[in-house]
Amino acid sequence: RTSELQKSERKLAEQTEALTVTLEHMTQGITLADPEMRLKVCNHRFLELMEFPDEMGELGTPFEAFIRYNAERGEYGPGDLDTQVAERVDLARQMRAHHFERVRPDGTVLEIVGQPLDGGGFVTTYTDVTEQRHSNDRLRATLETSPIGVVIWRLADYHIVYSNRRFAEMTGRSVEELLDTRITNRHWSPADSERLIQHVEQGEAVRHAEIQYVGPHGTHFWGLTTLERFQYQNEACVLEWVYDFTELHDVRAKLEHMAQHDPLTDLANRRLLQDHLDRTLAHASRRSALVGLLFLDLDSFKPLNDAYGHAFGDWVLKEVAERLNTCLRRSDLAARIGGDEFAMVIDDLQSREAALAMAERVLEVISLPCRQEGRDFQLGASIGVVLNTLPNADAEALLRYADRAMYRAKREGKGCCVVFDPQIDGDHP
Repeated sequence: RTSELQKSERKLAEQTEALTVTLEHMTQGITLADPEMRLKVCNHRFLELMEFPDEMGELGTPFEAFIRYNAERGEYGPGDLDTQVAERVDLARQMRAHHFERVRPDGTVLEIVGQPLDGGGFVTTYTDVTEQRHSNDRLRATLETSPIGVVIWRLADYHIVYSNRRFAEMTGRSVEELLDTRITNRHWSPADSERLIQHVEQGEAVRHAEIQYVGPHGTHFWGLTTLERFQYQNEACVLEWVYDFTELHDVRAKLEHMAQHDPLTDLANRRLLQDHLDRTLAHASRRSALVGLLFLDLDSFKPLNDAYGHAFGDWVLKEVAERLNTCLRRSDLAARIGGDEFAMVIDDLQSREAALAMAERVLEVISLPCRQEGRDFQLGASIGVVLNTLPNADAEALLRYADRAMYRAKREGKGCCVVFDPQIDGDHP
């Protein structure tokens, strides 16, 4: 039994030594007070950070002694010394958890975290965060002069805790107006907000996302946005960098529009028609939906163009484009193929008859009377119609079939519409 006792004592001594070594190698100061607020454990780092003499680290030192030492050297500022001590001792006896920062007279910033123990007593850690706070100050100075908008918001509730002047200017608000409002109120689209927050919460990087923001007086602007998750003021926050590239975005959008639209009529060009038809056919295939393609050629356009000039001919083409647009539904598309040829993609048709009805409607609208430069005249057109009911009919094949049907309409007297028939029109799918 004596042997077992000796073994237990050795094990306890080893554990105590290991704990002592661990405490002395911590970068944080740490203290443990018993329920009577007497020092039970402390490491040398605590005495060093607080600049207490070594003898105050002796076990049993009352907590009040530390408070009084601080008060006597002016740690708490001007005031009655006994009152300062009494107030702080009374607060400590309440054994409440706390977390705050203290700036010592020499400029050292300490983060102090205290936590009561279930069995009585209190454990407190002291961390030197001076460099971190100085880094934050340098960061703030850099951000305030940045030409890029910067905003910091809490991940817990999305509330803004910091904004630089540039971001405030971009949104048409003052910095004070932005603070403690939700970042989601600054994003133009709720879907954008939801997507960005989801990426950040999942720990995914957000780099150069193109996001619309709410600007001054109900306007909006485009921001090239980068989000970075980090700790700010002891909270999980998000650093949001916003570069206003509205002008570049608008120029790019115009160039993309120019690349996909006819410069005279502003209808879709052949490239956009092909892409749209490909997408529509793929979508229709999944839904077993009916799609129609109308290929239209103006009748007797060349004589008008030759008689009255190219400017008059251009007006006619633009007038036809406007009339075609009046026949479109949201999911339809009209395009100018070239010269006096046009095409229309009609989605979600109910039947073959519905496609023919649409073609008849187009002929009716095209043939309405025109007046330009004091001249009254009437236009006409021939239309070829093809449906996606043909086997293995992709966009290129349907355009070819509709073109052949249109030429048959020309041969049959113009001013009419015909449906592609492989037996008649000579192209077997």
